[in-house]
Amino acid sequence: MTKLPLLALRLKQLRPSLSASDHPAQSESIRGITFWSVIASLAILAAKPLLDILGANPGANAVDFGTILTMIGGAFMVTALVTGLLDAERLPWALFLVFAAIAIMLLLSVISYLAISSRDGLLEVFRHHRTVVFGPFVPPATGVAREALRLVVSFAPLALIGVMVRYGKAIADHLLRYTVLAVVGAALIHCVIAWLQVLGIVRYTFFFIMPGVYMGRPSGGYHHPMSLGRLLIFCVFMLYVGYDRLRLGAVKHYALITVLFGTTVISTHRLSIICVTMTIALFEGRRLLALRGQRRLNRKAVIGSVAGVGALTLVTVVVIGDHLASRIKVMFAAVGSWDVGSDRFLNGRGAVWIDTIRAFGKSSWDIWLFGFGYEPWDMHNDLARVAVVWGATGVVLTAAMLVILYRFTRRMVSARGRLALATLYLVLLICGLTQKPASYPYFMWLFLFCHMLILGYYPVSRQVGIRRTMAGAPHTSVPDFEVPRQRTGSHERIDRSQAETSVLPLVNPDLALPFFSVCIVVRDRPELLKKAVASVLANSFRDFELVIVDDGSAIPVTEVLAAHPYSADLRVRVFRQEQYGISPARNHALKVAKGTFITVLDSDDELASDALLLLHDFLIATSSLWVYADYQEMGEEVSRLIRLPEYRSPQSMLRGVMTRPRLPFKHSGMTIQRDLLLSMGGYDENLRLFEDIDLMLRGLRAGIHPRRLAEPIVRYHWHDGNITRQRRLHGIGIWFHLIDLYRPTRVPGGNARIKMLRAAGELGKWLVRLGG
Repeated sequence: MTKLPLLALRLKQLRPSLSASDHPAQSESIRGITFWSVIASLAILAAKPLLDILGANPGANAVDFGTILTMIGGAFMVTALVTGLLDAERLPWALFLVFAAIAIMLLLSVISYLAISSRDGLLEVFRHHRTVVFGPFVPPATGVAREALRLVVSFAPLALIGVMVRYGKAIADHLLRYTVLAVVGAALIHCVIAWLQVLGIVRYTFFFIMPGVYMGRPSGGYHHPMSLGRLLIFCVFMLYVGYDRLRLGAVKHYALITVLFGTTVISTHRLSIICVTMTIALFEGRRLLALRGQRRLNRKAVIGSVAGVGALTLVTVVVIGDHLASRIKVMFAAVGSWDVGSDRFLNGRGAVWIDTIRAFGKSSWDIWLFGFGYEPWDMHNDLARVAVVWGATGVVLTAAMLVILYRFTRRMVSARGRLALATLYLVLLICGLTQKPASYPYFMWLFLFCHMLILGYYPVSRQVGIRRTMAGAPHTSVPDFEVPRQRTGSHERIDRSQAETSVLPLVNPDLALPFFSVCIVVRDRPELLKKAVASVLANSFRDFELVIVDDGSAIPVTEVLAAHPYSADLRVRVFRQEQYGISPARNHALKVAKGTFITVLDSDDELASDALLLLHDFLIATSSLWVYADYQEMGEEVSRLIRLPEYRSPQSMLRGVMTRPRLPFKHSGMTIQRDLLLSMGGYDENLRLFEDIDLMLRGLRAGIHPRRLAEPIVRYHWHDGNITRQRRLHGIGIWFHLIDLYRPTRVPGGNARIKMLRAAGELGKWLVRLGG
């Protein structure tokens, strides 16, 4: 029961905020309508597969509860777009063209409706249906009106894409995640029903009828296996696209993929099997190639996975092998004829297409250009359906709409997003060969919702036309499910410290995977630590955890925090180790952290109240893997803002780190993707000082480009315990080691000038602070 208020609070937090130029009363009202229309739209999209289980098949021309629900969902989507446009300057040009194409097609439907009486003689031929494959008779007036309504409802989610482009917080990461999980959960219920049909516990609702063949086919809670296959195709696609943000983990992810793929196979729907197999192969193939290219392919894991799949296949064959064999035989054999000119081509589809061509041959030029306005026979092909309904004009407009939408989305996403987008359109193309995906509103809903996922989860670093922060996981160059590279010598100490760690009462093992893990390493700074912890918990952005590693403090951190109210905050996790030093302690925090990004905070510093929100928005907007930020330097009497430089390339920043008196970054407040930090091996535990500089130099030498956030998110305090003041002279020797390591030269003494500059800078800073 406690989760419902939390969900309501989180939904309210996702509402887009007012800008300085907005009229407060009007904008708040408009954005409220937009926001809740989006919520209602996504709720209907997520719930529809479950609600479809409740209703029986109403027939092709009937209006059932599912139809009404779809129209209501489309109305909410259009409402979200209209109210969003009232608060916007203009609609993106690409989406405007798509909506204009839809408007023209609706105009063609109006023309066809008005011309029905003059086409009675021509439409008479469509009253004759030679086989059941032609579908039931559709009255022209009903057919034209239904096609126009279907067009509007099917493409209604374009409105949600328009809202996402206007301000992403209205369709934030959590809403996308909740929607995907709800759709996948509903698909699992359909999978259970399908397997119960195979086992004979639940009766079939669809039968494959041909001469000598009467075979029930699993369809879950739907009437036709095609509807089940459509849902399974998109669920597999969404699981792969949203892997990083769904937070399921590899085991649950592959368990779901296995269930969905197995259900697709037993449904014996050929196109669904092809599309699901192709989707899995493309995503897994890309992952394996990336791991192999970086020499991170774990052969034991591959062999284990293959063995597991083989064992599961063997069990399936033993349990329902005869059932599958009989259906697979029918699936590949019962196709009628492969002769394209035959009426029996693809179980009678050839007859439909041949008769349609003959009808067009008797038609006038206006039919060729503008179509009949409706689908008099079941065309079993999307291109043929569009040509019959809206003529050559409709074919051109539909193709233009898809091309514009593809190019618009492709321009706004990263390389990984482009692969996902290409896979999505390949699915549409394959399904359109012998089916009519564009005529099924829920197919198009899922198709367009997948565009939203790709836009949200794989934004490109510079998105033209994005006016608010796009919510979703930033694109990273680290491959999916990457196996971190271990460093010898360093991780032995991590494992030992982990073994000696006592998990304290403040640890909350049930904490959901957060976006940020704020990591503090501390030894004997109780009062400063209290201020640091309070500053983190006071942040307005709430999707984070606070990881504190106690490096052998005289007074344990749990005792320091126990007397304060924030000790009961479930986001706080405390770990204790012996006095191994700052590098092992930072690695310990890295190992136990759960967040997507690691934000470092020194125990004597404080975070600004909006620091995590600024970092989150910056990471999403720039798709950065590594961010450093400006900071406020707090003295005893005065404070000053430190503006750090920004470099065009890793190489230029590498030179800046080597030569500048003041470092061009501050480690406290630095945020880096956890997988990237793990792949770099974490912090060098052989260094007792300047481990942060070593980490930065390693990243820069590898070509990683940290991005600067030009906001002071950290308050840095001067005090007698600052490490940099006490050990600066000792650090000069470490600097010389780092310069030789990361700027090798074949000329003896080639780095002397840089070493002199660095030594002078370190001594100068020490003398200035000593005098202060």
